[in-house]
Amino acid sequence: MTQCDEIATPGSVSKAAPPAQTRPPRRRARHRLADAATFGGDFSGMQVRVATEGSMRRCSHCVVAMGLVTCALVGCGSPPAPPEGPSVSRVDPTTVTGTVWGEVLDALTGAPLEGATVSLAAGETATTTTTDASGTFHFSGVPAGGNVGVTITKEGFTRATTQVYVSASAGNFPTEGAGAFAGSISLFPTDSALTVRVLGYDGQAIDGATVRVTINGAYVLGSNVRGRYSRSGVTAGGIATIPGILNLLAASDFNLTFDILAEPVDRDGDGLPEYLGQAVTYPAEALVAQGGTVVIRLDPFGGDQPLVVVGTNVNSLINGVPAPGDSVVPVNGEIRIVYNQPVEPQSVQAIAFLYDGRTPFPVSSRVENGYTVVISPAMPYDPGREYHLRVQASALASSQFNPVSRAYGAYFSEPASSEVRVSRAITIDSNANGVLDAGDRVELQLSQVVGRGLGDLLIRFPLYFNVDFDGSGTVGDARGELNSGLPIRAESNETIPAGPFGPSGFTRDYAFTMPAGSYSYAPNINLPYILDLGASMSPAYEPLLDPSGRPVATPSNPETLTVSFQ
Repeated sequence: MTQCDEIATPGSVSKAAPPAQTRPPRRRARHRLADAATFGGDFSGMQVRVATEGSMRRCSHCVVAMGLVTCALVGCGSPPAPPEGPSVSRVDPTTVTGTVWGEVLDALTGAPLEGATVSLAAGETATTTTTDASGTFHFSGVPAGGNVGVTITKEGFTRATTQVYVSASAGNFPTEGAGAFAGSISLFPTDSALTVRVLGYDGQAIDGATVRVTINGAYVLGSNVRGRYSRSGVTAGGIATIPGILNLLAASDFNLTFDILAEPVDRDGDGLPEYLGQAVTYPAEALVAQGGTVVIRLDPFGGDQPLVVVGTNVNSLINGVPAPGDSVVPVNGEIRIVYNQPVEPQSVQAIAFLYDGRTPFPVSSRVENGYTVVISPAMPYDPGREYHLRVQASALASSQFNPVSRAYGAYFSEPASSEVRVSRAITIDSNANGVLDAGDRVELQLSQVVGRGLGDLLIRFPLYFNVDFDGSGTVGDARGELNSGLPIRAESNETIPAGPFGPSGFTRDYAFTMPAGSYSYAPNINLPYILDLGASMSPAYEPLLDPSGRPVATPSNPETLTVSFQ
């Protein structure tokens, strides 16, 4: 999208500019949670209390082997205290429940938000509560062993949705203060308005122009901006006043950008626009400086302008490569592509592919309002996967100066979970000796795509195994062993898609090489592993993201990886 060439100045808008916003006093700390920290230690000989059949007995010679516990906390200070009493309980051998808790803050002031409605969905279980005076909420009796969805709403603020994994492992015995922390979630006030003035190439004020505003951020989870927020309006007297916009000062604090689209205008209703559509992008800081006022000029339609995409929810169709958060669709979601002039419906060809760029994925297309091509999947997308799209269209008033428009781009289906696991591991037996040992290449496929986007091929993450690789009798004294601080480096094994599609910088496919001095393992060996995608144990690495721009989570306890042979 192009930057608007004209910035409103005093007198350029017939409507008086809104008064300057005054920034309220800010709390010293926006969030009350501490930075990521790792805890460990020797707990041998600790006395523990074990509950059995309703009674308590003391075990004075128990040895408690405590693994690595990672506490992902954001901001400064301490998190709000969890609810009192056991947060995970075993009701019977097959039923484990837990507690979900978190806090809700005002993104502008950092103050707690009291009275926000918080809804939790876990399978067939759904319940609702409200935040207290400290902005905290908690749910008990939540089914454990899976992800639960949390939705937060409050009048006058944006809406937030997130997921949290409730572990079933803590249900083996009653524990005090354990639970699943949903995080510090900040909602943006929606008390600002944008004034968008739409002018024609001849300086005339344009009535009836639809203006759509999309903000690249809807709420903050910890310190990470997530989601998108949209509003629209129609010009009257050449001006569209769009209320319910994110507070511009708060949006500026978090460096949000505003995509503003003025759609093409057909004044006489003959199916051909007199004015082409135009899209501009503004940082929130610029909108604050301009008093929330924007001017957009529309070019004339003369029948010889090229057909171009001016707006879409898959921005890689415009920018070429996806950035985190700008090319994600729901598993049943539509892709909408707005052109600068009417499209000939019979000319539209939309073909989707799997991540390899070769295998077709069935989609259908239609034209809405003359200017918008809508592409729908014939079946739900697999969550957390990469797809590629090729779209071809011609203008309704085609001419020798108006060739076919072609757009290509990668997009992603929304992940079903924030937690990532290894779904497959295959050994390339480099030594041809029939065993897994030093120098062998192991190819991994994760449960969903992760990376950093923008075509980045240098994606890597640390990987640890709870295995005595070097046969020393101790886990933690050789590369790749848990607690060694010397991870195995798994690197991107992204397939370069066929055709015009380039690498996206997100992939499910990674690979690593077994470290030198490794013990030999038979085929189909089961190895307990920990992915460190968030780099909490290996600060030299950069954390990886899912396509929505969210940091990904991985199980904190080792899981079993079955390594098969090719």
